[in-house]
Amino acid sequence: MNGMRGDTSLLIIEDSADDRYLYRRLLAKYQEPFSSIEEVESAEEALEILQHHRPICCLLDYQLPGMDGLTFLRKLKKLWIDDMIPVVVLTGQGDESIAVQLMRNGAHDYLVKGDLTAESLHRAIGNAVRTCSLQHQLNYMAHFDALTGLLNRALFLDRLQLAIKKAERNSHECSLFYLDLDHFKPVNDSLGHDAGDALLQAVAGRIKSVVRETDSVARIGGDEFVVLLENVDVNITRSVAEKLLEEVNRPTHIAEHEVAVSSSIGIARYPATAKTAQELLKHADLALYAAKGRGRSTYHEFSQSQKEIWQRKQALEAALPRAIAKGELQPYFQPIVDIPGECLRGFELLSRWPKPDYPNIQAMELIQMVESLGLMEPFNEWLIDEVCRKAVLWTKEFPEISLSINMPANQFHNSYLVDMFRSKLNRYPIDPSVIELEITETTLMRQPDASIRLLNNLHELGLRIAVDDFGTGYSSLAYLTRLPIDILKIDKCFFLEAQHDERNKKVIETVVALGHHLGLKVTAEGIESDKQWNDAKKSRCDLAQGYLFGKPTPCGSQPLKEFMEHFPRIQRKA
Repeated sequence: MNGMRGDTSLLIIEDSADDRYLYRRLLAKYQEPFSSIEEVESAEEALEILQHHRPICCLLDYQLPGMDGLTFLRKLKKLWIDDMIPVVVLTGQGDESIAVQLMRNGAHDYLVKGDLTAESLHRAIGNAVRTCSLQHQLNYMAHFDALTGLLNRALFLDRLQLAIKKAERNSHECSLFYLDLDHFKPVNDSLGHDAGDALLQAVAGRIKSVVRETDSVARIGGDEFVVLLENVDVNITRSVAEKLLEEVNRPTHIAEHEVAVSSSIGIARYPATAKTAQELLKHADLALYAAKGRGRSTYHEFSQSQKEIWQRKQALEAALPRAIAKGELQPYFQPIVDIPGECLRGFELLSRWPKPDYPNIQAMELIQMVESLGLMEPFNEWLIDEVCRKAVLWTKEFPEISLSINMPANQFHNSYLVDMFRSKLNRYPIDPSVIELEITETTLMRQPDASIRLLNNLHELGLRIAVDDFGTGYSSLAYLTRLPIDILKIDKCFFLEAQHDERNKKVIETVVALGHHLGLKVTAEGIESDKQWNDAKKSRCDLAQGYLFGKPTPCGSQPLKEFMEHFPRIQRKA
């Protein structure tokens, strides 16, 4: 059967001998039979087998003695928490509400026994296997670094938060290392990116060789790594730091060259210098820059002497409420390109805070301050006002333009958003479909049913909905059919890693095909090179966005025609 690799055994979980015989008779018509077909009559027997064996698919009778299909799926999910098994549920009668519950709990299809044919059974199993395989790939790429195989930032943060809770409960200490390579760029520039990738892989292996198997290691940037040591004191922490420096600094043989790089390490410790995961990361990052300032190839532990950083933070937080009220924030615009026509489709509006006495305020830093200070409602009102005003101005020149804004995660489910948009749309003379709301996949799946209700309300206003960072969350692909969405935005990590892993290209192509099948436009995010641009075109994405076409740029009151001069690579539609 297409899409089936490795172990192709099938497990039938059915108490009726007649039904088991029917399934075997229908399965016998396959061109490519399973390697084996196993049968059990109870859910308990099945769970016992599944503790030690992962079949390619399970056929599950919904109404088993002692346990229904829903309970079985919940137990199976706990058993295979990181690697869900494809399951096709079979029942004597159709019930849509039960089908929805089954799909939410991990079933991949739901068939009525009376309607069963060889073709429908074959199709259901094949679709379940392919969907599960794609979900596994998406989950892996959402949590692991494709180049090194280490954890990525998202999974590392989960591990870090769990470690802090455990340390607090058991009165243990833990240490966080923030490590990056000194003078890594010259290696890339002189020997090429393949050599740079080989060096990063070698460094990842050396870091893993120093720490324990229970410790967590992640790559969170180009040449940036983090290491979490649990249940260690300050002496062990310093000893590991010295071993890491010694191991990473050893020369590496790559492509007949001996490559020598050094590393710097910043260290923060719980609970001595930080109390939360974000504090640990921030303090370790600050300590890393201090280590580099001391001459590199060394480690530095965060200390209270770095209070200037926090003084800056406090000053900014004190000034931010007034800045929002007085209109001191500034919208920046990044172009979005229509791929088939290679011309302008629209812009994403991004918020910035130009403050001369504190330059280089990053967008994420601004949003985090807005959220922590409880300023999301006035901030969102400013943001929606800005996009509506710009829509009024620019649609006079380009009626088909689209303008998108991001909805912050912790405010997305607040009902005031619908009322705020309704009020603004009544005030400004614009077509609501000009405005696109971007919501991350992770945000949607925190409260999926509430998300569907809110998105329906926003969609009814005429607004367009885009799922941002698609592929980085935990969503079930089945949920896409229930969401009132117009656009999928494939996260930039897939196009970045496609340069190293052909599997990423296959995943991109599959997601694009899925989006098109559902009638959605698909946007390629993070396009920074001609190669990524070509990958996006070959994958049949509809739209593209990234630094290749232009960085976020302030506009002021410029007409669209004048503003477009900032983006010479992009043409206006005729």
